[in-house]
Amino acid sequence: MENNLKFETTTMIHAPVTKVWQALTTSDIISRYFSGNKAVSEWNVGNSIMFKGEWEGEEYLGRGIILNRVPYKLFRFSYWSSLYHLENKSENYVHVTYRMAEDGDETELITSIERIPDEEMRAKLENKFNKVLENLKQLVETEEFEAVS
Repeated sequence: MENNLKFETTTMIHAPVTKVWQALTTSDIISRYFSGNKAVSEWNVGNSIMFKGEWEGEEYLGRGIILNRVPYKLFRFSYWSSLYHLENKSENYVHVTYRMAEDGDETELITSIERIPDEEMRAKLENKFNKVLENLKQLVETEEFEAVS
């Protein structure tokens, strides 16, 4: 596998960068926009990150390592999922990066996924992340949105 494909999308969110950051790095909030799936981590560079739940009717386990974390600017982690139906080894981990920039009363969230092994997986990841990002946007933009400590 070449692992040279990439997916990138920009989402404009009508909320301060602090809320977007909390939504990306707080387990209880992630489950609210990620179909009830659980995310577990200490949220620091070098810590593991684990996702567990169901996606489109299939139980899965996702895992990785937090690679970079700059509050309100950048969050990057490696990621492998049992949904890939690939062996859990380093060359089968993609890299997910969230970059944030505040622009007035909006936050620009740029999501990129690198090291994708093939076009089929790129299409699946694009579909999955677009759904998750739309849910995140809807949640964070609501007035009822409150961060969970």
